[in-house]
Amino acid sequence: NVIALAFDSGEELWRHDVNQVVPSGGPNGVAAAYGWLFLTEGGTADVVALNAEDGTEVWRTNIRGPLNEGITTAPMVYNSVVYVSTIPGDQESFYGGGQRGVIHALDAKTGGVLWYFDTTTDNLWGNPRVNSGGGFWHPPSVDDEGNLYVGIGNAAPYPGTEEWPAATSRPGDNDYANNILKFDPVTGTLTWSYNVKPHDVFDLDNQLTPVIIDLEDGRKIVVTSGKHGIVVALDRESGLVVWRTPVGKHMNDDATTIPEGGFLEVWPGTLGGVETPMAYANGLVYAPVYQLPSFYTGGGFDPNHPFDFTTATGLIVALNAADGTIAWQVELPTGPLAGITVTNDVVWSSGLDGAVMGFNATDGTELFRWQAPAGINATSAASGDTVIFAAGGPLIPSSNTSNPPETPAATIVALRVGAGGGDATPAA
Repeated sequence: NVIALAFDSGEELWRHDVNQVVPSGGPNGVAAAYGWLFLTEGGTADVVALNAEDGTEVWRTNIRGPLNEGITTAPMVYNSVVYVSTIPGDQESFYGGGQRGVIHALDAKTGGVLWYFDTTTDNLWGNPRVNSGGGFWHPPSVDDEGNLYVGIGNAAPYPGTEEWPAATSRPGDNDYANNILKFDPVTGTLTWSYNVKPHDVFDLDNQLTPVIIDLEDGRKIVVTSGKHGIVVALDRESGLVVWRTPVGKHMNDDATTIPEGGFLEVWPGTLGGVETPMAYANGLVYAPVYQLPSFYTGGGFDPNHPFDFTTATGLIVALNAADGTIAWQVELPTGPLAGITVTNDVVWSSGLDGAVMGFNATDGTELFRWQAPAGINATSAASGDTVIFAAGGPLIPSSNTSNPPETPAATIVALRVGAGGGDATPAA
């Protein structure tokens, strides 16, 4: 559902209710351009344009795939084109054999399809009845010349099936899964591609929005990352690697086999690595690292080691954009699922413990902390001296949590940064 609030007071102005029985799994979001709002209704795979003044619908286009491929991403709008993607499945059938992600470019005025691009190759790597994958989960980026850069999700099955253990159903690099792709946005022609995690066995996507950077020495780079926990900078013209830096804990993530009858502990896990969006400011790239392993058998997850989100920890890692060296990193008692937002000299982060934290962008020193009434797993928005957080996740307290409410409440919180040096107080 989409709700418009008055910026100064939080008063509800209008709402567009979707209330799908099978909703998108997320991440979700809204793009704003030309007086309209563009969004996705993921369960039905509808892309919708609304009038920003009152929320009335302008147009609606369905891009659902033939095997019920839905949408989990927010759209991106540039030069009168809406970019969106299907992913391999929906909440009822996910990563089933044959399901694939397809990028769509839609006319922003009418919703008509201008071009599309299948992000899998060789007919799903030679086995379309078993394999699946691709698509984008976070919006693309554009540079000052209008070129389009897209991070792509993983290949499946992962790690495999009983018949095809450890991804043996999809030999080779599995392009364009786990790639960053550069497109000519007018024609939809692929300019270059780079596979960050070839033949990924463990669901380690390259899913995040690429970061466009013009370095002080004149070099033009694009920085990409994802659940594989590797931050990579590439030359925007050639697609060649400028630097490549692993962040967080890595263990067995390059394995191609799993002990028969046993299990393998893998770091980062399927919900680990750089899980949520990065940011760039003043020569530094900021990466939020979610530290949680996965335990795999040849055909799936080890049932004796279920996911335990209460054990997840995190890092904020600042890397020098010029060479990829680590400038500083801060350990967190919970995973930073809100991604990173930078305002002036402050790096903002938060997670399911509900602790909104501000760090000095230069050295990582903690400046302030504020407790939200619920867990946070959405990136914050900033305008002027105000930062807005959506606190709507489960509240999993950590050592950073202070006075948690007995009953967590889904809330939009606006914090205004004080002029006197770092205090954060509720704005409304």
